[in-house]
Amino acid sequence: MRLPAAGEDGLALVERFGPDALTLVLATDAPPAGARLLGELLILPGPSDVLHRLITGYGLPPAHWARAAALPARGEPEGRVLLRLWGRSRVR
Repeated sequence: MRLPAAGEDGLALVERFGPDALTLVLATDAPPAGARLLGELLILPGPSDVLHRLITGYGLPPAHWARAAALPARGEPEGRVLLRLWGRSRVR
């Protein structure tokens, strides 16, 4: 993501989260429109880059983000997170 292209959302992201925001931007290569999503992910526990992949790669709905974030925070691998979510709540 080019932060200047993200406009006010990009500036707010950096202002609120500082170096953590910059690290996540580099790790995800998110488009400028993803600045708000990155901000939401930085609030949740666990590795934000993993959660970003789950959301953008598998279409994980917002209702499941908190639970999905908690699993890798406890050390669950990315694939296991998907299996747990799909097995119990039938996220599709």
